Amino acid sequence: MFSSIQHSLLYILTITRQIKVKPNARTNVLVQLADGTWLAQVKAVPVHGKANEELKALLARHFGCSKQAVSIRSGAGSRLKLVRIEADSGDGIKRQSTSHAPQ
Repeated sequence: MFSSIQHSLLYILTITRQIKVKPNARTNVLVQLADGTWLAQVKAVPVHGKANEELKALLARHFGCSKQAVSIRSGAGSRLKLVRIEADSGDGIKRQSTSHAPQ
């Protein structure tokens, strides 16, 4: 009985990353550089929050969660952003440290 209760519990996983964003790129790509910093290149222009929305979608794909789980905590108007990804275990969030480029 204890094991059935244990399997039904959800947990919350929170990841916070500082990410440098380069808008107007040729492709959407997220990479972790050798020094540990993250770089996101997005195709969208930085107008009316379009680049921020594309960044959220890119991070959601990379970490395997929903776009609603991704929030920009600071830097919404700058290229250096503090991003938080908060998802429960049902989202299937993945910890990844490799680059992600859409196929």
